[in-house]
Amino acid sequence: MPDSEEIEIIEYAEAMNRWSANERDLGCISLTKDSIFFGVARSLGPVPGQVQNAMSKIDLCVHGEIQGSGHDSAGLGTIITLTDVALALKLILQYAPQVTHVAVASFGPFVRLGKYNRENNPDEYGRFPKHLTNYPEWSGESLYQRSRTILADILNVTLKELEIEILVCLDVNVSALGEHYFELDRLFDKDEEGKKLLHNTFSLAGSRVPSRIRQTDMRKWNDVAHWYQRWSRTTTAYVKISHSVNVGFTDVGWIGRGRHHAQMNAHLPRKLSFDGQIDDFPGSCSIHGDCLEGLVSVHALSTRIRTHEDPKLRNDEFLQFAKIGDPIWDIAAAYVADFCHLITKFIAPRRIAIGGLISRGPNGTEQGKRYFLTLVRNHFEQRLKPANSTRNIPAYEELEDLTKFITYRICPWPGVFGGLIVARWDKTNLTPVGTFEHNLVERNRGDP
Repeated sequence: MPDSEEIEIIEYAEAMNRWSANERDLGCISLTKDSIFFGVARSLGPVPGQVQNAMSKIDLCVHGEIQGSGHDSAGLGTIITLTDVALALKLILQYAPQVTHVAVASFGPFVRLGKYNRENNPDEYGRFPKHLTNYPEWSGESLYQRSRTILADILNVTLKELEIEILVCLDVNVSALGEHYFELDRLFDKDEEGKKLLHNTFSLAGSRVPSRIRQTDMRKWNDVAHWYQRWSRTTTAYVKISHSVNVGFTDVGWIGRGRHHAQMNAHLPRKLSFDGQIDDFPGSCSIHGDCLEGLVSVHALSTRIRTHEDPKLRNDEFLQFAKIGDPIWDIAAAYVADFCHLITKFIAPRRIAIGGLISRGPNGTEQGKRYFLTLVRNHFEQRLKPANSTRNIPAYEELEDLTKFITYRICPWPGVFGGLIVARWDKTNLTPVGTFEHNLVERNRGDP
């Protein structure tokens, strides 16, 4: 297990008040196949006098990343283990010994999610299916029960005595939330109305908090809240293209979720043509074959190269092997563009943010990211215009600048940021722009 002293901890330099460790009450760990991101925060109470529109405020204090210490069963890449999860939770307790709520965000699918199932079906809540194709090492494992057991062992208490609440979330859902509110802070800084409202305020994770609130400032503070409420109702879609493939999106300021969580990885897209030839790659998914994940995940693209170049190529060596100009990037971009087109037609987001290992492009450099995103936008633009027409489909007339519509993620740690926002919601039932008017526990809607 890596020594905690070897972990790079990044202090959040923009926060005006660090808070002592004992004042930090929120934690989050965000799992990917090969690393775990973690963070702790201090939640701030509603502004006095602001009851109906109380905003959820968090002050991100510490965040970092742990590299996985295991290897997958095929020996083709690094993976995280339960030992790494235990280390991440131990670090949360180290930096926030009085933590009360922890969000555990992860790839899916899950058998059950939602607060209702946490209360009424805890054995299935936060549990992976028994046959988890993309992460077989985690098949049947319960992140909820494991996380509770690890925390109880570290604190030397029984499970009944454990007072820390665990909320298991789907990674793309909380990433969409983190990306959405991180961008709102940036929009506020650039918006002319926002500039006029901004006075003695500073940015704290998806909200604005006056540094000194006087009674005479309350009207101005409510104007800030109204600005956030108006802009928060726009929709942001977060597309993850990595070891797994999925999409999450915000809806009216919160997570868009129906009966269960999205599993767009299993979507079966039409096979595309490249250089006049239909793509004959059978796909790497053991269940669906050429589903979206079976066509463009890290494993899928590595397999495409491995079959005709280097049979020993490891999944984590993929980006170093496929350089700018390699046809594999055009293939990936075409399928990702198809996916973005599908998302645009169904939920009409204001912006699509792309994250994950593949989104970094060749070599994971800034040049590589720009190259890959340009390919995606070019393929996407071709799908906007009907045959024999120079105009976009009417519903897409406003998409004049695709560089602002399809972007690389803005938030450097959307999973942690979004996870801390939902941990705050789990504690207070407050979103960044107010409370829910309906009973989420009974309806099981809006859970991450």
